[in-house]
Amino acid sequence: MATARSADDLLLPALAEAARGPARDGLYALWLTARLAGDLVGDAPPPERLHRRRLAALDRRLRSLAVPPPLRRGLQGALFALAEATPYAGALALAQLAAPVRDTYGPTVEEAVLAVCPPGVVRGRGAQPASGGTGTQPPSRSAS
Repeated sequence: MATARSADDLLLPALAEAARGPARDGLYALWLTARLAGDLVGDAPPPERLHRRRLAALDRRLRSLAVPPPLRRGLQGALFALAEATPYAGALALAQLAAPVRDTYGPTVEEAVLAVCPPGVVRGRGAQPASGGTGTQPPSRSAS
């Protein structure tokens, strides 16, 4: 069975190659957020109290970084989703980051962010509940 890959394995090479400045700060913020979201979708999510402390620390850290505006908006949405502290919330946070990451850093980093989630949790560009959730599907378009 395929599993999620570590945010460290996927995002640290891009972070190491980035020049100093907003691009590097943005990748650092993305790496921190992906680690927190990846822990939620992992096999053993952290206790709620630990998650709340990590989320508060992440929020404080993100405020001090110079992050490109599209990514900053995506990170704010991800923090809001991560407040729920469920595996679905972690997957949703990662999926919400896909578009701003693609716009800011390109498809390679976007794929790295989506690869943090286990297969089957994130389909395409949106997150779906892994099993039995109440997520909504967008209406499908019929070919005319």
